[in-house]
Amino acid sequence: MFIALELDRSNLIQALTDNFLKDLHLSTNGTFGRPIALSRLTIHEDYNFGNTVFKLSFLLAELPSQLVSKWIGPDRWIPAQLILWSIVACSQFWLTGRKTFLLTRALLGVLQGGFIPDVGAALEANFSLY
Repeated sequence: MFIALELDRSNLIQALTDNFLKDLHLSTNGTFGRPIALSRLTIHEDYNFGNTVFKLSFLLAELPSQLVSKWIGPDRWIPAQLILWSIVACSQFWLTGRKTFLLTRALLGVLQGGFIPDVGAALEANFSLY
């Protein structure tokens, strides 16, 4: 399960060595994409903003994911997370620009966010029985 988690994370880094940024018209320093205005902050670094979106959605999804895990059970929720984030990761093949990049980063963050705490809670519950 952790190999699948790491595979997605390293996949984006591998894509940077190719023409990923140019193909999607993204930038790390404001040279390709148009800036996004967020109140007084203007973000030119599309790729870096996508990573920030991923990390924020990852952090925000931890507690709700644990609640879902307690509700339907980790034996169902953890495999569902794996399947769902695998589908989203495979759908990155059809990225067309900044919007789809940010959307998939947010979805991956939400789906992967609770995985580690859920696995930890499931292991703790199983070991406390013995």
